[in-house]
Amino acid sequence: MRSKELNCMDKSSQSAEIVCGRYEVVEALKPGGMARVFRVKDRSTQLTLALKLPMAPSTDAQATLAFNREREALEELRHPNIVQLVDSGRTDEGELFLALEWLPTCLSEKLAEGRRWTWEDFYVDVGAPLVSALAAAHKRYIAHRDIKPDNLRFDEFGMLKVTDFGIAKARGGVGIGETFKHAGSPPYTPPEADDGTNSFARDSYSWAAVALTCLTGTTFANYDEVKYGLAALSARTSPLEILQRCLSLSPLERPANATDLQMQLDAFHREFTDGRPLQITVQISTRDLSELAQKLGDRRPDETLILLRRDLNGSLHAYIVNEEDRTVRLLGATLDVTCKALDDSELFRIQSVRLLEPERAEKERRLACELRMVTVDILAPLSPARQAGNQRAFWLRLQTEEGHRSRERDRVARERWFDCWAAVLREKERIQKSRRLRINFTNMRSQGNNAVAHCEGELNADALPESLVFKLPSGRPLFFAVHSVFGEEITLRPLNLNDDPLPKGPGVLESNYHAESQPVSRQRTALENVRRDRAASPDLKTLLCHPASAREPDQGGLPPDCAKDLNDEKRALLELALGVNGILILEGPPGTGKTTFIAELIGLYLNIFPAARILLSSQTHTALDHVIVKLLEKGMEQVMVRIHGERLEKIDERALPLTLDIKTRTWIERVEERAREHLRAQAKQVGLNAEEVEVVVLGEQRHILLAELREQQARLAILTSSMAEKSTGEEEDAEVTKTSTLLDEQTQVAEQVKILQRRLKKVDEKLYACGAYGQAVASQSDEISKEWMEALSKPDAPDAEVLKRHVELQLEWFSRLGASKNFHGAVLGEARVVAGTCVGLGSVQAIGEQVFDLCIVDEVSKATPTETLIPMSRSKRWVLVGDPKQLPPYSELDRNKVLEQRFPIEEAEATLLDILTPQLPRLCKAQLTEQRRMVGGIGRLISEVFYEGKLVTIRKAEDRNPVAAKLHGHEVEWHTTAALKQRRDQEMPGRTYRNATEATIVYQILERLNDANRGRAPLSVAVIAGYSAQVNELDQRLRGTAKPLQNLQIDINTVHAFQGKDADICIYSVTRSNDRGRLGFQRETPLLNVALSRGRDALIIVGDDDFCRSVNVENPFRPVLAHIDNNPAECAIVCHDRI
Repeated sequence: MRSKELNCMDKSSQSAEIVCGRYEVVEALKPGGMARVFRVKDRSTQLTLALKLPMAPSTDAQATLAFNREREALEELRHPNIVQLVDSGRTDEGELFLALEWLPTCLSEKLAEGRRWTWEDFYVDVGAPLVSALAAAHKRYIAHRDIKPDNLRFDEFGMLKVTDFGIAKARGGVGIGETFKHAGSPPYTPPEADDGTNSFARDSYSWAAVALTCLTGTTFANYDEVKYGLAALSARTSPLEILQRCLSLSPLERPANATDLQMQLDAFHREFTDGRPLQITVQISTRDLSELAQKLGDRRPDETLILLRRDLNGSLHAYIVNEEDRTVRLLGATLDVTCKALDDSELFRIQSVRLLEPERAEKERRLACELRMVTVDILAPLSPARQAGNQRAFWLRLQTEEGHRSRERDRVARERWFDCWAAVLREKERIQKSRRLRINFTNMRSQGNNAVAHCEGELNADALPESLVFKLPSGRPLFFAVHSVFGEEITLRPLNLNDDPLPKGPGVLESNYHAESQPVSRQRTALENVRRDRAASPDLKTLLCHPASAREPDQGGLPPDCAKDLNDEKRALLELALGVNGILILEGPPGTGKTTFIAELIGLYLNIFPAARILLSSQTHTALDHVIVKLLEKGMEQVMVRIHGERLEKIDERALPLTLDIKTRTWIERVEERAREHLRAQAKQVGLNAEEVEVVVLGEQRHILLAELREQQARLAILTSSMAEKSTGEEEDAEVTKTSTLLDEQTQVAEQVKILQRRLKKVDEKLYACGAYGQAVASQSDEISKEWMEALSKPDAPDAEVLKRHVELQLEWFSRLGASKNFHGAVLGEARVVAGTCVGLGSVQAIGEQVFDLCIVDEVSKATPTETLIPMSRSKRWVLVGDPKQLPPYSELDRNKVLEQRFPIEEAEATLLDILTPQLPRLCKAQLTEQRRMVGGIGRLISEVFYEGKLVTIRKAEDRNPVAAKLHGHEVEWHTTAALKQRRDQEMPGRTYRNATEATIVYQILERLNDANRGRAPLSVAVIAGYSAQVNELDQRLRGTAKPLQNLQIDINTVHAFQGKDADICIYSVTRSNDRGRLGFQRETPLLNVALSRGRDALIIVGDDDFCRSVNVENPFRPVLAHIDNNPAECAIVCHDRI
């Protein structure tokens, strides 16, 4: 627009100015902060509109950003209480413009006139429309960020509209940016800067500030006036508690979003107005009155009016038919009346009346809202309105009631998964209490510092708790930490053996309820944190309730010169992950390089977002440490911390230096050294010998440490003595809980003793390094150091007294450093990558105080939803990596039971991948498909049988290990025992199975591989069996051989122990072969998928193929055998007619 035209507008000249050939300027209005506003007439529709133009030139970046934000927000939002965008674009001169509906008055003007509202009037006129508009915006992820009286306007019918979305923000992205970070209108916006984390809670504050202004009739100029206004309100006449929470200076105490605020306000308003009578006036037309009179048996008009009034006031229910044209149905005792609210009066006009059908009446009432304390006055045709009123109040009361009912239905639906997960945790606790795990063992032997129990029956490592209990004849419980499982043997670490010998002969190991309850407690805490909006991101609950609402990732986040060595697929997926706004689910089938992907993602994310912090988690230590090792190869050891819980022996030795305890120890030593350097510098400034001062400080620190050490050693001795005491005759559960609690305390005190001894040793080393005086202090009494402390305040050193106070403060600080757990938060806060298993993270209290920008959970398909929520609840964004076609989480639930009569077992056992993947937007889920571990023949078998042919195998036959290729010309071989008489399985105690014939064939294969690999690097061979008894059988064959297989690295175990591992060659012993057609748990497809996808260069299956073809129940072996039959070039059946 030309400057001449603008001048004309500003002067409101007689010759009307036309903008864009359409908008005729009527008058210039008072300009706002970043815009000029004109009242215009739309010549095409004859409507009066508001035309908005930037205050600054269109080249101004901030003005352009504000205009674009407002346009985008209003295009996104369509709500009766949000100003309507009619048109937008650029003028002929290139200036941006917005054409908006005309709103003649604003809230500020009403306040300037001295208007002051009661609560009920305020909620009808301002409060309810405003919170409804904000809730609609928040559901579209838009925060207004500048709610104030000037931005709240009214249309010609008095309906409130929210305007000015110029600094609105769609939440998402790593940082909100600096442009409008401090924008707003204090005191109607809160004082903190907006970093994007609590933008919605800022709108809750602003709503309350506007409410307070209306209820007090005061326009506030500063935060003190807001505080005084709040103090003047009464809880009897306003929702004081809600306002206090909204106006808290802590964003975390405010309602997290307007939907939550609306629910709280509606609940208050329903209770506030429930006992207040309200009368509405309904007018009936002559025609409708005549028709109703006929339906009621040819009544006179006056009788009909009386009957209508009596019918509606006897039992009134109502519901909104059409909110836009304000149509409502009133249901009386026998009549159904449809009315329409009139815009130009307080009346409702009857549109139709019909008799309620008795069989449908009750159903109709259940759909409607019961309106107590509301009466209906019936106005005869053509009669003047006798003080008709309350139309808007009635409409709000009905909207509030309907909204409450609707939200309650939505809440039940929305909270269904939370209710289900809470029920699962309750069921787990019930099972832990009532159905204790009992493992019979035949003997227990010592193995170094550990014990090995040989057990009866099938062992599943996933099913074992972290701690087991053996009860001595005296009743005293012995506790063992589960170290590992091999076949029918469990390796255990004794926790409170003391002088007792290991159990001799057979016995029973039981689960430790006290220990088992702790993981459940951690999961419940995470679940409630998400449910109650106490998670790091308020979006997490919305995501879990409505996965379809998740925002898709931003694209274009991968710099062109990054990750050049990765294939195109991984680069494309990295770009998605780097731009994640909420969640990305990545399915990683075996061999597709998900570990490499995760490590690359972490490195790039931290490089692109220098202030970001990442939480890395997994259900298994193995998968977690695979990623950590790759990150160590990138040189990231300085920025990583590994949380380990109680299972230190499970951690890869390369990751041990990263553990939280070691990192905390290093951090404390660094802090102490900096403090000493500072003190030495201060000593020099006051003219004292720095070395002598340091000796004094070290001597005092030694004195403090010795006192603390003696105290803790005495405490440890008492606990150890209590642990060794005989049983007191208490109930078994009480005895176990008591001893377990003592054991926990003993472990903590013993660790504290070690820390104090280690610190004391370092102090002594420093003292000996300080020369003769230091050596004297280290070896003699503490009196010498005390004398020197007194010397510091002598008159000849005028600043010595100040130094002495510094020394005292430093010593107090040093004493606090002894409790290293107090500083876990500081250490975690400095780390850019924190890693731990899902449940293990919950063992560190300080993790609950941390907030991360990105959470990556690997092996998420093996974790339950509540386990996964532990890491997810501490982050703002999430990348979940897993494979739903491999082993699911272990479940002890009764598969024939409907949980709490509400939740089918399929829902109770569903993982987050099962729940989220079907509903998420397309770009929020992806799959790795390029498989680079397994050679072509194996890869194609896995792809066709388990992944619908979606995997692309990169490795060729010529890439195979030469020994594997020479001995096993086909990449997949099924060595069948079908022709052998001794092919059948044998049941062992505890319902486990072995197959001696298959074990013999497996050993023969291993022997040939060993001979052929002589003089080469050892071949890694994974020998996998379906049952623990078969693992033992295979292990005994290897141990009993006179010729050790030195040219092979053989790892034997059950399927569950191999997920996440691989080897050059995989040999799978099916084990089962019987006349009953029973496959056992091998009918589970995920288990066979894991078993067959471990080998890189050869897959050898040993078993009875005739039996595997013949089983008629669910049978995953059939498609495997069909693939082998149909691909003779790379697969073969090898028949054994003798062994």
